Amino acid sequence: MPDSPLAVFVDRDTMVYERRYPHPIERVFEAVSTAEHLDVWMLPESRVERRLGGSCGFGWGGSADDPGATHGTITEWSPPTTVQYTFEGDTTVKGSSSFMRFDLEALDDASTLLLFTLHFLPGDEEEQPYPGGDLPALGTAWRPGFVAGYHEMLDELGLYLLGQWTAEDRARHLGGGDLAADKTHNHWIDVYRAHIREACPPK
Repeated sequence: MPDSPLAVFVDRDTMVYERRYPHPIERVFEAVSTAEHLDVWMLPESRVERRLGGSCGFGWGGSADDPGATHGTITEWSPPTTVQYTFEGDTTVKGSSSFMRFDLEALDDASTLLLFTLHFLPGDEEEQPYPGGDLPALGTAWRPGFVAGYHEMLDELGLYLLGQWTAEDRARHLGGGDLAADKTHNHWIDVYRAHIREACPPK
């Protein structure tokens, strides 16, 4: 499995993943800001209005228009370097809403540095009945399965940019029953459980 760097904590509610991709910045930005690309490497149902103030929606197995999906607004839009998806809440007060953000930097004409920021506010503190549904750091949003999932998605973005990851791969990976994928996911759940427990800043 890829030996990608773990996400690092910026503060108790914010984590940043770093990746380098051997592709031009424009290509990587297209992949992180266009629904047809996000559908393949990130979530199975994405909706993005590619403009500042545009709406966005991300479905975790169902339609991006379902009430259970995550909905929000594009609050930063600076192609090809930045897009931020800020989720439902008061977006006028800094830090009051959850968001995910992609910051890109061209290292040269054919390679890109990506910083992917997750800022999620605490929610339900009950343990959830799925692998990695526990909370090693109570009072945060950081469930190991959630954090591990984004780690894997960013690795899969690398495969997607190489033409080695398809919508069928995404469906099989999320559907369960793929022993290799399940083994990889369980590995990263264990890694991130320990990482969250040890590295998450205290209140």
